[in-house]
Amino acid sequence: MVDATYDVSDGDLLLVDVPDADVVLRTGPTGSAHVLITVDGRDAERARRYYEEQKITVDQSSRAVRIVSERTKRRFSISWSTTDRARILIEVTLPERFDLDVSTSDGDIRAGRHVGTHAVRTSDGNIEFESLSGSSINVRTSDGDIRFGQLDSEDIHVRTSDGDVSVRRLNGAASELVTSDGSIRVDEVLGRASFRTSDGNIVVGRADNSTISTRTSDGNIKIGSLRSGGADARTSDGSIQVEVLAGTLDASTSDGDVYVGLTGRSQVSVRVGDGDVVIAAPGDLEADIQLSGERVRLETDFPFRGRVQRTSAEGSINGAGELIRAKASGGTVFLRTDSGRD
Repeated sequence: MVDATYDVSDGDLLLVDVPDADVVLRTGPTGSAHVLITVDGRDAERARRYYEEQKITVDQSSRAVRIVSERTKRRFSISWSTTDRARILIEVTLPERFDLDVSTSDGDIRAGRHVGTHAVRTSDGNIEFESLSGSSINVRTSDGDIRFGQLDSEDIHVRTSDGDVSVRRLNGAASELVTSDGSIRVDEVLGRASFRTSDGNIVVGRADNSTISTRTSDGNIKIGSLRSGGADARTSDGSIQVEVLAGTLDASTSDGDVYVGLTGRSQVSVRVGDGDVVIAAPGDLEADIQLSGERVRLETDFPFRGRVQRTSAEGSINGAGELIRAKASGGTVFLRTDSGRD
C-alpha cells in the first residue's frame, strides 16, 4: 500500500499514530528512513477497503516522518470476523539515533536498537525491543507483555495493565516497571528502580550497587544478588528470597516465608505475619541481632553474647556490627551458619 523512502538526519522523529496495526522498526544506515505498509486478509478487496477506511497518510515535515490515520479515534464501518479480519503491517527502517513516538490501538510493536527520546504505546498488544536508550523512555500497553533486551536512560517508565514485563539489563537513575496483573523479571539492575505488580511474582537476578523497591500484593519476590546496595521488598501473600546480600534489606510479608543469605555486613529488617524467617550467614559475620517469633532458634557456630529465650534472642555475634532484626508473629525465626556461601 505504501513504499516510500525519505532523507533524514540523526535525531529526527518517527511519529506513528495508527489503530489496529502491527508496527515493526528496524535499525538501518544513517541518512534515510524507509516506510513499507502492507495489508493482508483472506479477501483482498475487503482488505483494501479496510485499509482505505483508516485514511493513513505518510509524509515528512519539520524533521519528522509521520504515519498517521485520520480514523484513530473512530469506529470503522466494516465488520470483520476473527477468521478473515485484515491486518495492517507498518515496517520502518530508520537510523539508530532516532526519536520515537509510536502509538497503535490494537497491535504489536517490535523493534531493534534505538537511541533517543521514546514514547511507545499500544492498547491491546505486545511490545518488544532489543534495546532502547536515550534521555527518556515511556512504554505502555493496556493488555499485553513487554520485553526488552536493554533499557538505558535517566528516566524510564514501563507499564502494562494485564501482562508480564521482562528486561535483561536495566540501567537508569529513576526506573519504574509496573503491571497490574502479571510478573516482572529483570536479570540485571543498575541504578535506582521500582517494580510493582498487584498479582504476580517479581524476580531480580542481580542488583549490585543499586537501590530497588519491589511490591506485589499476591506473589513471590526473589532477588539473586544484592551487594553494596539496598532493597525494600514487600508482598501481602507470598515468600521473599534474597540469595546473596551484602547491603540493606527491609522486607515484609503477611503470609509467607523469608530467606536471607548474608555474605557480609548488612542491615536487615524482616517482618512476617504467618511464616518462617531463615537468616543464613558466614561464621565470621559481625552483627547485632534482635529476633522474635513464636519460636527463635540459633543454629550457629557464632560466638554469641546476649539473651536467648524460646521466643526471642537479643545480643551480638563476633563482637558487634550492623543490626539484624527479624520478627515472625506466626512462625519461627532461624539464624544459621552458612560458611559455604560466597
